[in-house]
Amino acid sequence: AAFAPSIASAEALADAESGVSAAERRLADVERLGRGAEETPAARATRKFEVGEAQYLLEDWMHAAVLLSDAVDEPAFRDARQRPEALFLLADSLRRQGACGAARPRYAELLALGAGQRRGDAVLGALDCAVQDRRSGDVESLLAEAERTWGADAPTEVRYLAAKALFQRSDLPPRERAERAAAAFARVGKPFQLQAAYFQGVLAIQQGNLHGSLQWFESCARGEPAPAPAGSTPAARGGDRPESSRQSEVRELCMLALGRVHAEMGNVSASLDWYAAVPWESQRFVEALYELAWAFVKDQKYDAALRTATFIGELAPDSPLAPEATVLQGHLLLRLGRYSEATDAYNHVINTYAPVRDELDAILAMREDPVRYFNELVGRQGKAFDVATVLPPVAVKWASTKREVDVAIDLVGSLDRARREVQASLEVAARIEALLAHGGGLDAFPALRRAYASAEAVENDAALLEGSTIDAVSAAVERALPPAGRQELSRARASRQALEARMRTLPRTQDAVDERLARMRSRIDQVDRYAYRIGYLVDSIGATVTGIELWVEQHRSEIESDPEGRQALAEELRQHREMAASYEQELRELRQQIALVRDAAAGADALAEEARLRKEYLAA
Repeated sequence: AAFAPSIASAEALADAESGVSAAERRLADVERLGRGAEETPAARATRKFEVGEAQYLLEDWMHAAVLLSDAVDEPAFRDARQRPEALFLLADSLRRQGACGAARPRYAELLALGAGQRRGDAVLGALDCAVQDRRSGDVESLLAEAERTWGADAPTEVRYLAAKALFQRSDLPPRERAERAAAAFARVGKPFQLQAAYFQGVLAIQQGNLHGSLQWFESCARGEPAPAPAGSTPAARGGDRPESSRQSEVRELCMLALGRVHAEMGNVSASLDWYAAVPWESQRFVEALYELAWAFVKDQKYDAALRTATFIGELAPDSPLAPEATVLQGHLLLRLGRYSEATDAYNHVINTYAPVRDELDAILAMREDPVRYFNELVGRQGKAFDVATVLPPVAVKWASTKREVDVAIDLVGSLDRARREVQASLEVAARIEALLAHGGGLDAFPALRRAYASAEAVENDAALLEGSTIDAVSAAVERALPPAGRQELSRARASRQALEARMRTLPRTQDAVDERLARMRSRIDQVDRYAYRIGYLVDSIGATVTGIELWVEQHRSEIESDPEGRQALAEELRQHREMAASYEQELRELRQQIALVRDAAAGADALAEEARLRKEYLAA
């Protein structure tokens, strides 16, 4: 009776009771959020299979292979009814990218399962890969598999691939190989009859039977493109190009072969007819023109040869055959007694290409060890090597047409991409390890982390409600306490209120949790954008160094008289490039730290700090 609660105290207690009810409702919402059903491994694999199948239908082979590989390698997906289809789509996606080495074991696994409706397609795809990679042992076993699958009614494609495999055999005596391959190609029918005829002609030439090759090349050159049968694999038809395009290309090869064989046999008239049959829109038209000009020369029709050689320079001035044709023009003009024009033709070649030769010589002369210089170029970290940054522009088109250079550039580009992908993978792995190291792996599961953050918000709200209740109760009893008790209560209240100001900054609702996370990530994004801008500055340093190096290369003749200065400049540029590389490394590390901070934003560490503050507050 001495300290009956006042009206104000009753209102405070009622507010606290209302707050407790609201907190209980939020806690129920958090429980529902935390109990959300997690996607099972089997369901995840099925989803990836469906998305991968869509990517396959869109002919995005790389992304299809990545998704389908994840699905196929999931243990929970091994007994799924879609697994054979997923295996086939994965193997076919790899094959279409030219990755037969990765596709072969997938085809083998599919065939071991029986393959169902895809068995025939799997045999054809595996056989095509075996022929491409010249694996004669695999070819034999797959041909036996094809016989078990189709019996005597194997598709034409099987016969064609078997014949190509025989043509490639290097372990057989030449005569036996030619006889067996010719017999195999003779059994090939539509739509591969043109390809088979071309190979028959090549076999005849290899045996020295030029006259016998004519019938095969003529049947190929005069043939009409045939439609592809249903289910035939694009790779066996020469990639993913339309069948009519591939057949037309084979016919053009046969036309060129006929022109060469007739020219070799001295039948110039027939040779001219076949060279002229190559259509002007063909990629081999310039090649046919050049050989046609030489056929006119052999037939002593110099005026016609001159006109033909002139066409090459006019129609394809950037072709590697253009300078050859210009030299041929000079020879023909000289033979025709047109000396002034012949001199002009020779001078054109000299003026155009002699500086290129001199520039290449100078590039080699400026380097003590040209091989080491090339290795340094292709081994630079960062951007992939580009032949156009080293060779003079006129020389680039010749270098690019050389298979060795093309393979080398492609290999260097692949190594550069692989290096960047490995670096990216290591950075992702570091982020995953950091996520798993916090809070028992809580940060690695966004939905679970959000549920925990929501629960912590309810805890914060409940702690503040308890503080409000204690405040109301202490205000009600304060008048009845003796002076010493009131002083002790005042000290306790001051200690609680000192922590309460910090407690009120913590989120107490789901909206507050989301708003705080958005605010933190916004600050991180600002730093990330600044780092991105710095990346442009670092790239500009590298571009400046490259520009100076190119200027030095272009003005080499002007600075040859000062080798010491040139060497000093080269050393300074090397130091600048190393400095830019160190900036790039620092920037990569900085952006990795930014990513780690973004991953940890409002994560387990932040929740642990909230729990520590809340414990101190409740104790107060």
